[in-house]
Parts: sequence; structure tokens; C-alpha cells
Amino acid sequence: MRRMIVVCAVVAAVSTACGDGGSRIVAVGEVDAGTTVTLAVGDTLEVTLPSNPSTGYTWQVAGEPRCVVPRGEARYTALDELVGSGGVLTWDLEAVEAGTEDLSLVYQRPWEDVAPERTFTVRVVVDG
Repeated sequence: MRRMIVVCAVVAAVSTACGDGGSRIVAVGEVDAGTTVTLAVGDTLEVTLPSNPSTGYTWQVAGEPRCVVPRGEARYTALDELVGSGGVLTWDLEAVEAGTEDLSLVYQRPWEDVAPERTFTVRVVVDG
């Protein structure tokens, strides 16, 4: 858990430092669940959550958000070289439309028709 918090803090610091003065990258992680994130159209919301694909579980964007939309596929980063060890899955979502919505990601095995193992939700406010 400490490693996840450190990873999120580093990602947030690098994202802030590398901005181009126009659009921003706003990083959130597991500790930000239930919070509100404010973006401008064109900003990127980077969501990084703990994941272990060797279990069959993966994070998926729930529903079809309209204010922020996924840009490409999520990317997995292993935190250890041991087979079966966990890591983090990172989604980049672009703020494309002004508005407010709850963005939820669910952690589940895609082939199972059961309730998600975990859910991550943040309220997203996109200013036009």
C-alpha cells in the first residue's frame, strides 16, 4: 500500500512539473476515491489503481462517461519482477465536454457476471 501511495505521489509531481502551460495532467489514485476533481476541456485525468492481471481481474471504466473519455488503452506497470506480483493500471482520460459526472472504474473479471470486487469513483467537474 505504501508503494502505491509513493507511486501516485511521484506521478502527480512529475505530471505537474511537465505541464506545457496549456492543458494539464491531473493524477488521481486509490486514495482519491470519493473526491471531486476539477478539469478544463483539454486536460487529461490520469487514474492509477493497484492491479494484478495474473488473477484475471482488471479495472474497466463503468458505463460511457461523456465529460471525460478514455484515450487509448490502459497501461500496466509491474511493481516487482516476481511472477504473479501486482502492479498498477493507468488510464488516461481526456476532458472533452463541460459538465459534472461521477466517473467509476470497476475491478472485476470481465467474463464473470457478478458484482465487481472493487469500485473506484471520483466526481469530475469539467469547466468549459
